Amino acid sequence: MNEGPQGWINDPKAVDELMKDLPYPVFSDVWSPIKGSGKGQTVLLYEIIKRVSGGSFPIRKQSVGDCLMSDSLILSPDKIKKVQDVQVGDRVYAGNGDITTVVSTMCKKSYNPMVKIHTAGGIPLEVTSDHKVLTYQFGKFVNDNTKWRRRYSPGAANRSGEGEVATTFATREATLVKAGDLTESDYILCPLDIKFDTKIPDDMLPYMGDKESKWMIGLFLGDGHAKKSSKTLEWGCTSDEPKIESRLCGVLEDLNISYKAYFHCPKISKKARKVYTHKIEKMYNLFCHYFYDEDGMKLLPSWAINDDVIQGLLDSDGYTSKDGQTQCFENTSPSLVHGLRLWALTRGYIPSLNKRQRFDKRTNKTNKISYSLKWRLDKSSHRIWRDEQYLAMPITKIEAKEGPHEEVYDIGVQHYLHTFLEGSGAAISNCVSQGAAYAVDAVKAVDIYIKKEFEEWVAETATEDIYAGSRVQIGGGRIRGDGSVGAWAAKYVNKYGALPRKKYGNVDLRKYSGSKARDWGRGSKGVPSSILKIAKEHPIQVVSRVDTYEQCRDLIANGYAVTIASMQGFSSTRDEDGFAKPKGSWAHQMCILGVDDAHKRPGVLVQNSWGAWNGGPKRNNQPTGSFWVDADVIEKKIFKQNDSWAYSSYVGFQPQKLNTRII
Repeated sequence: MNEGPQGWINDPKAVDELMKDLPYPVFSDVWSPIKGSGKGQTVLLYEIIKRVSGGSFPIRKQSVGDCLMSDSLILSPDKIKKVQDVQVGDRVYAGNGDITTVVSTMCKKSYNPMVKIHTAGGIPLEVTSDHKVLTYQFGKFVNDNTKWRRRYSPGAANRSGEGEVATTFATREATLVKAGDLTESDYILCPLDIKFDTKIPDDMLPYMGDKESKWMIGLFLGDGHAKKSSKTLEWGCTSDEPKIESRLCGVLEDLNISYKAYFHCPKISKKARKVYTHKIEKMYNLFCHYFYDEDGMKLLPSWAINDDVIQGLLDSDGYTSKDGQTQCFENTSPSLVHGLRLWALTRGYIPSLNKRQRFDKRTNKTNKISYSLKWRLDKSSHRIWRDEQYLAMPITKIEAKEGPHEEVYDIGVQHYLHTFLEGSGAAISNCVSQGAAYAVDAVKAVDIYIKKEFEEWVAETATEDIYAGSRVQIGGGRIRGDGSVGAWAAKYVNKYGALPRKKYGNVDLRKYSGSKARDWGRGSKGVPSSILKIAKEHPIQVVSRVDTYEQCRDLIANGYAVTIASMQGFSSTRDEDGFAKPKGSWAHQMCILGVDDAHKRPGVLVQNSWGAWNGGPKRNNQPTGSFWVDADVIEKKIFKQNDSWAYSSYVGFQPQKLNTRII
């Protein structure tokens, strides 16, 4: 079983086991009485939930686990920030290299251990033990030659010879693994397909219009200075690089900018030279606006990352090793160094990043933190390696510091993978699926509003017991890490039931708790017996697998709800009809809460559990976080993965007072 990034585990064996226990395991066997009843119909189960629940629709938002220390850097196409400074609306890099938006931030106390993960070629990653890191786990080797294993290179599996031992890995699959479960045989992953902004700001077009101007900007970023008192720009040069000074002066002349070149400190050094402009207020203001942050640190926005700017950056603050094989760059600006690192990844290099802070004996002071970046020009590496998707950095050491930690910081992002890039280059994430609870909500509402059963809507359905019960009571506690199987959740609500959010004795389920779900779902612990006893009185009585759009259409039209679990992802932007295009790969469970077979594009309404994660036009007053899916997409890309289930007939709660339900 492999855990996917959003918590769904693809386990055909679990599906087969459930099929044996159900009276009607495949809906097609009992479809005849309602076949075709949904044709041309528009049925919106989410509207029924609104009416029964008092006018509001429950927007679920999955928990993200504990996160990062306050000074951890979050990579962004605009400006790199410490996680404590990140705000809702900021753009950051997602774990696959896309640009996404921050939708939530949180600072809290954590009782989990803080894990510091050292890697070859990267600065340490420091996260709480329950936070997930995108990883290659090499579990089983043909031999136990540890020395050879830690020097793995892409050709190692196919290479053998005198004095060498060929190493073969059993699997190589990118998996989100809790930091506390990582070992020194694992590799942390960084995506290679990095997206840069393509639109240059209009007011910068005169200075980004040709190769030479771009190079001049890179030279300024590396060793330039904006002088506030005179509103002038300065570039540092040396007498042993006359071609660079001459090229810079030529660019300034082409831009009609007057300048002066001179020895900077003739009494101290006969090499240090400086080129500075006369007052150029417009260009000065633009450079300050785009290339400096609030603290006066240099910025490299992603629209300025191109070969010419990078060459200027390297000509100013870079150097090549004596053997001519390694390109090196060092700077105190994390934005410059990380921007250069991302550029190097997109150009096929294997960059190695280090962070250091030195003590200056001359001044008896500690210098600023600086970052050093290196890569071999032949695009090789002895320890780090890359494939088509990821740069893989081997873990060299893991340290743990016990909690509590007074302040850790959490951010949630809009991207469908819910992952983001940290300053170490690692892609990190943490979330769990809740689709089954939405299906139970819909069935409860239908029983009350359509079937007019003498029951009351107490509250939205709790998720902690469904998640933990599916893993332990049904799955036997055999999952390592987070996640569950759609069939297990269906079997749990059918066999053990589902409960509304309220307090049951000393167990409080009124507010969603991801930590409680994980605690109950860990190992063989499971749902407390006191909760199970109550839940068994409120089961979903009918569960059956759904295989086609027509089946789903007719089921929704007759008040069933359908959970869907698959690897198919979708765009976070809805089109003009409210539909989302298939995009990316999710291992995730959601719920179908509507069908519109009367529309020019027949399809279903899918409700996600990531809060306000997507945007774009809506129709039929659809809830936040939902999107429409075309009929052929839902059938061919989701139902074909055989873990989608219809729910019906909930044994609900008898009213405690006079029945005032909506009729």
